[in-house]
Amino acid sequence: DGTVPPSQTLFWRVDGASDFTAAPMMETWRQGRQTTVQGVVPPQAAGTIVEYYVQAAGDLGETATWPAPARITAPGVEPAVYAQAANALYQVDSDAGIGPAWSPGNRPVYRLVMTAAERNELRVIQTTGAAQSDAEMNAAFISVDGAGTEVKQQISVRNRGFSSRNGPPNNFHLSFRHDDLWRGREGMQMNCRYPHSQVLAANCFELAGLPVQQARPARLFINNIDQAEPGPRMHGTFARVESLNGDWTVNHFPADPDGNLYRLDDHSPGSGVPGDLGSGEFRYEGTNPLAYADTFEKDTNKEENDWSDLVNLTRVVSAPVNGGTAAQPAISDADYAARVREVINVEEWFSYLAMDALVGNQEGGLPTGRADDLSIYRGVLDPRFVLIPHDFDTCFDLNTGDGLDSPVARSIWSFDTDGGGIAGLRRMFSHPDLAPVYYQQMLRLVNDVWTPERLNPVVDELILPWTTPATANAVKVYIANRRANVLSQISQTYSLATNLSPGTGGYLESVNGAVEFSGAFHVAETRSLRINGQPATLNYRTAGPAAAGTWTFSAAAASGFLSRGLTHVTANFYDGPNGTGGIVHQEELDIYYPGPEGQPMTPVSGTLSGTAVPDAVSLTVAGAYRPGLPVLVRVDALAPGGALERSAWNRTVTLTASNGVVLSPSTITLYNGMGSALVTASSTAAGGTGTPLIAAGGTLQSPNPDAPLWWIQDNGVFPGSSWKDPGYDDSSWRQGPLEAGAGDGDERTAVATPSASRRAFYLRHAFKCQQHQRPQF
Repeated sequence: DGTVPPSQTLFWRVDGASDFTAAPMMETWRQGRQTTVQGVVPPQAAGTIVEYYVQAAGDLGETATWPAPARITAPGVEPAVYAQAANALYQVDSDAGIGPAWSPGNRPVYRLVMTAAERNELRVIQTTGAAQSDAEMNAAFISVDGAGTEVKQQISVRNRGFSSRNGPPNNFHLSFRHDDLWRGREGMQMNCRYPHSQVLAANCFELAGLPVQQARPARLFINNIDQAEPGPRMHGTFARVESLNGDWTVNHFPADPDGNLYRLDDHSPGSGVPGDLGSGEFRYEGTNPLAYADTFEKDTNKEENDWSDLVNLTRVVSAPVNGGTAAQPAISDADYAARVREVINVEEWFSYLAMDALVGNQEGGLPTGRADDLSIYRGVLDPRFVLIPHDFDTCFDLNTGDGLDSPVARSIWSFDTDGGGIAGLRRMFSHPDLAPVYYQQMLRLVNDVWTPERLNPVVDELILPWTTPATANAVKVYIANRRANVLSQISQTYSLATNLSPGTGGYLESVNGAVEFSGAFHVAETRSLRINGQPATLNYRTAGPAAAGTWTFSAAAASGFLSRGLTHVTANFYDGPNGTGGIVHQEELDIYYPGPEGQPMTPVSGTLSGTAVPDAVSLTVAGAYRPGLPVLVRVDALAPGGALERSAWNRTVTLTASNGVVLSPSTITLYNGMGSALVTASSTAAGGTGTPLIAAGGTLQSPNPDAPLWWIQDNGVFPGSSWKDPGYDDSSWRQGPLEAGAGDGDERTAVATPSASRRAFYLRHAFKCQQHQRPQF
């Protein structure tokens, strides 16, 4: 009834004893309703583990204990049985200190105290065929570091990992009570495999601005026994890794922590037979969450069981370009990139993949083309999925002793290779609107993060104090070598070449009007390329003989791409699609084409006056020319019999036109009896008069090399009344810039010759007009 103060009793026993000893607890302090009581356990030998609990009893016989009784029957077994089975623990330290010491700047020290029975049970789980068990054991946790010493009772410890669950050494997962968190954390992972690799890689991801499970080096002792092994695999250290749960989303997405977090564990990738989705690999598998549960584990909002965001993600990224179904409609190439950006943070995904490639991660996940060893998170405010890395124990080329190949020269596209890769993401990785983003993010990291100047001090700070100078230096060498190799895989140059050889006048010459163009382009800067206004093919990925960072363009003999005489070719590299945006680079060259067979050059004979060589002169020039474009003119001084008059040295020939056309330049200098020049014909000289070369309203300007493309139907067949509609399918029509025509030899786009059955030609082009403006044509 409250009239008699409750009594408190300390129950304790040395680990292994069957019975508890009761020790009355005495009041040592009181203030208002707050009271401090104390019970004493007699001195014990160094290393002794003591198990204890406290009981409070009221005057009516009611009792309560701390820690409370724990259930000792399996879940679902009724009636449930409870007992004092998970109690508080401590271990005795002598004055000399059995446990490890800590000094400022050193690794934190974590100590677990467990009963011998539970420690042995956990050891059996971790070293036998029972390793897949997640059975949790009771322990006391003591942390000693720069923040002081903290003690947490009734934490749980279990085995963790996949291929690394069998030891020793072993991984551990520590969970803290929800009412007594450790520094705001519900739990932590203590990973044993190559902790220096794990700590460095996680910190590299942090430097890149990516969400990650934070990792720091730490020491771990259980019942005063060091759990780490010496040598190159552990260097006496664990990697303390942040647990991935609801607390993680609060810490890393504080403004948007309530979204869905999925863990990817793909250990059944399927048979590889077409139609066998196996684990899915980001492919659309319908709307039933069970179809995705073999790969994706939902770690937050489990009670809602709403997987619609994941379903929609797979529906979009793996959508076909044609066909499709009602459940998964096709998405055109033109719309695909925008749709993908609605469901994923493209820059974050490619930044993740770039950093994963730089650290040389050799886990069985994305680097090997499997949807494994990572997590994805979608917020509520920002519904785009982001990638979260997991498992960094095979990075920095530190695992060659385990039979792994060196990742120094591995392809930066190892996650998407021919005949492999993550099936549901292959379209995204090769799309011309998305692949350049990967190169952009890779170069950002290579230039801003992955440099010896930036990372070598990080290596010295994080791992040098507890590994060896040789290990730290090996990591630094890897960083430099991997950086050089990655840069060698990214085309950052521009070039323009042809399949032609020098000919007349030393110019590249096409004998039939055909030419093959090729070259290199900057894969992170370039989105489109126009060759005299016509689109070229850009190769962002290596496919067969076409290497990444190369481009091609072909002009057939009958295409009209080359004009008679000299054609100036301009290659404009744009930072926008379809010849839009800014020109980031330009390449130019000239090609000479004598004209179609049957239309030979016109020889002109005359007399060379004012010289000591009064012999014949041969003038060779194109039989037709285009105003504003230069043509090659060659003059030869011929001796009797037609041989070159080599004595004609430094002689000037004046060119004039009988019809008043102005030629520029109008003189050619002969050396060794011959000379040549690029001559342009125009209608008037400055301030003078001359013969018009074009009809009224025309222009003498050179054709625009970036003239827009028109779609042209030249087969004489009426395309239907809807041919002028914006949505009309003109994909089968001829494409090219104007002028279009046939017969003159100066057309930019050659079409079929008009005939009795081919009298109509249809031309389409889309115009963009500002709002409220009427187009004028």
